[in-house]
Amino acid sequence: MRNSQVQSIKNWIPLYCWDVVALQLCEMVSRSAKQKDWNILRNLQAKFDWNISLQAILTQPYDALILTNRSQEILWVNQGFSVMTGYPANFAIGKNPRFLQGDNTTTESKKRIKEKLGLKSIILEDVVNYRKNGEEYICQVQIYPIENRKKTDTYFLALEKEIV
Repeated sequence: MRNSQVQSIKNWIPLYCWDVVALQLCEMVSRSAKQKDWNILRNLQAKFDWNISLQAILTQPYDALILTNRSQEILWVNQGFSVMTGYPANFAIGKNPRFLQGDNTTTESKKRIKEKLGLKSIILEDVVNYRKNGEEYICQVQIYPIENRKKTDTYFLALEKEIV
């Protein structure tokens, strides 16, 4: 071996087998959770006859999903919701997502969301929310209006991602 090769080997930091396995396991768990979300939403799409491309929506990055009806009552949340907020799904279902807001949630952001919900347009907004333990976090919310094919019923699917 030449001297330069020996020097490069000395500076090399080994990548242990477990590092690779751990990364792969994390990726598999993430893919599995997203596949579960996809399957549940696809079943809901068939049940409620939604006229929307879920595939296009779910390519957006998200940590949590929240499905509400026209009255903004939570009908379903994914497992990521509980991880992000600390609230279990059975606590959130039936409530309005406003229960996540608090003192530092701005009136302006709430007003913009309310206006756009009424217009049934896609919403992108950053909102200050609060976890179950009271910890404040900034949440980027993308809300998609979903109508059935007859346009007689509207749902809203929120993709939420914590901003760090």
